[in-house]
Amino acid sequence: MGSVPHKLGGQLLNAEGREFIGDYDRIEEGHYRATRDVATYAILKEVAAGRGSPHGGVYLSFRHVGAKKLRAAFGPVIDRLQANGIDLTREAIEVAPIAHYHMGGIRVDAVLETRVANLFAAGEAVGGANGANRLSGNAISEALVFGTTAGSRPRHAHAGKTRLVRRCSAGNDRAHWMP
Repeated sequence: MGSVPHKLGGQLLNAEGREFIGDYDRIEEGHYRATRDVATYAILKEVAAGRGSPHGGVYLSFRHVGAKKLRAAFGPVIDRLQANGIDLTREAIEVAPIAHYHMGGIRVDAVLETRVANLFAAGEAVGGANGANRLSGNAISEALVFGTTAGSRPRHAHAGKTRLVRRCSAGNDRAHWMP
């Protein structure tokens, strides 16, 4: 469901039925402003305190949101949930943090080159423009912008050269372009 729950005013509830995100971050006009890392931290703290759901998560409730608004936001997901006996207008669903994207890990310089000569990386693999807390909805545009940047440098630097070859010799392990 991505970032839609906080935009709709979805409520994270612990096993006691209490909305808890306000204990960890602010709520403005019924909407969460907590970033993904803060929401994940809050859920994990509630579970650790014994206030989690039976499967180690919490509950996400849209009972206060009208059916039309839910359908406009989630479209065919509503039909699929209903086909499985889940009505978001009547019951909360169990949710837990998952790793659905990976932020960072590959170090690059200002032109997106790694420490391996002629190897470039971009997007979420390097942490992206936002570091370890990617903003919702910008993964594709970030991949296009930074991917173009990472791809243009070796293309321009090695114009006319046709293939990358890896040579290994005692103390010298480098990749280079060969005609």
